Amino acid sequence: MIRESVGALTKLEFLSLRDCTNLVGIPDTFYKMTSLITLDLCGCSEFTKLPLREISPSPLQSLIYLDLSFCNIYEEPKVIGELRCLERLNLQGNNFTTLPSTLSRLCNLSYLNLSHCHRLQSLPKLPTNRGPSNSVGRYFKTTSGSHKHRSGLYIFDSPRCMEHPSSSGGCSTECPFNSELLYRWVMRLVQEPVLYRCGFDIVFPWHGGTKDSYKSSAFSKLFRFHHKLKGGSIVRINNFVRDVDWVGFLFVAIFESNDHNYQSLSSPPLPHPFYLSFESENTEERFDMPLNLEQNMVDGKHYIWMIFISREHCHFVETGAQITFKACEGLIIKEWGLRVLNKEDTWGYRMGMSVDLPLQNVKVKRSRSSSRFEPKIQLPYNWLVSDKDEAEKDAAKRKEIGLSNLGLSTVYFPPPPPWFSISPEHLPYLKRMDLSNSKNLKVTPYFEGKQNLEWLDLTGCINLFVVHPLLTELVFMSLQNCASLVNLDFSDPPRLRSLRVLRLSDCIKLENTLDFSGTLILQYLDMESMCKFTHNS
Repeated sequence: MIRESVGALTKLEFLSLRDCTNLVGIPDTFYKMTSLITLDLCGCSEFTKLPLREISPSPLQSLIYLDLSFCNIYEEPKVIGELRCLERLNLQGNNFTTLPSTLSRLCNLSYLNLSHCHRLQSLPKLPTNRGPSNSVGRYFKTTSGSHKHRSGLYIFDSPRCMEHPSSSGGCSTECPFNSELLYRWVMRLVQEPVLYRCGFDIVFPWHGGTKDSYKSSAFSKLFRFHHKLKGGSIVRINNFVRDVDWVGFLFVAIFESNDHNYQSLSSPPLPHPFYLSFESENTEERFDMPLNLEQNMVDGKHYIWMIFISREHCHFVETGAQITFKACEGLIIKEWGLRVLNKEDTWGYRMGMSVDLPLQNVKVKRSRSSSRFEPKIQLPYNWLVSDKDEAEKDAAKRKEIGLSNLGLSTVYFPPPPPWFSISPEHLPYLKRMDLSNSKNLKVTPYFEGKQNLEWLDLTGCINLFVVHPLLTELVFMSLQNCASLVNLDFSDPPRLRSLRVLRLSDCIKLENTLDFSGTLILQYLDMESMCKFTHNS
């Protein structure tokens, strides 16, 4: 179980309880963790509610990333709108029917996933304003590897939300579909580059007829795509006269999902089920669909996928690459379009008419012989990393390494034999010990009187069932995949007063965690996939 003392971890920045399938709630005290940046509860299938309280100052005031996907939450608390620093919110796969209007207060939000919410009946009111410039974009500055993470809005396979509005009235903010709100979401991101990296995308239900498409819709009047192409069309841009004020390209595709098993029957097989392709002689750059489309429960529905790629990553303008959308069997691309986006387009209530691009239609001859196909170098669309992005990535990585390594040199011990033992007096200055994957280790060595040890890695010690607690200066401890460990109790007296990083993921038999009241400076806590972990809230 999770002890109430978890609320005492006021320095904690990262908490993962991902795939703790028996977890039904977390203690009410967790809202006191004012330093928490990341909270991951994905896959906690017995989790039904988030215990946020109406308090002042706001709960979890530092929270940037909240993942509640594939829980069984039936009601989102209204106070979620008080998480003013929140930038990424994953709610896919839950059971709520509506979302609170307070969601519109999340002015820093750049990622919202509402896919696979089969009971959701209407879209929430989305944030349209931008937050203070000194508070936005913290996710990319503080999270290692976030350069590859997508910003966007995703509403896929939420069938009740996809129902067409009644003909008696137009779309209001409570209607299932509102082009103007989506337009404002796009413009808000484009105007604030710190909310995304390289580009972003949106997937949402399309209620227009398949014949008239988006040509006469409110969507078309707002986005004004000049170039509209049939599905399967391939084009290249020749001799594009680049205006100094252009900021990037918008792409749009209308697609239909008809099969749950997306397989590539082409030759050679496609590298991804659905993507925007920029293909040259030897390389293919891709903007992949970020969603798992195989989880779709309703066939025959239409969706729009809109993509924005920022100027520095529009290599296809220079290379003359062949541009098209590619999809595996079961996905039908109805039509697609593209347009260039200028700065002046980003500040109005609707975009200006798109520049007429010098497009050349490309006809590709298909060979029956698969032996003639040579694999091309596959590149993500954002393969180019600028100096600024590199510096940001390095800063985030240094912070992560700082928590893990703490400036210590590694002393690695190969997996010991069954008779392995250490006497403290033999290693008086040892600070870092790596005993990972020591499958014969059942009990940790006694460290009584050994006060210098700061870093202990026991990852993969699958037969370990006793951890001796006399490690008062320990800063980092990993017990990942210690599948035989049943209990931890370091509480009396406090044994881990210096601990900052604790990894317990995949400890599948562990039922109780330590009393956190003795680990008040803990910053990183990973308890992913602890299957016997429960808390009766």
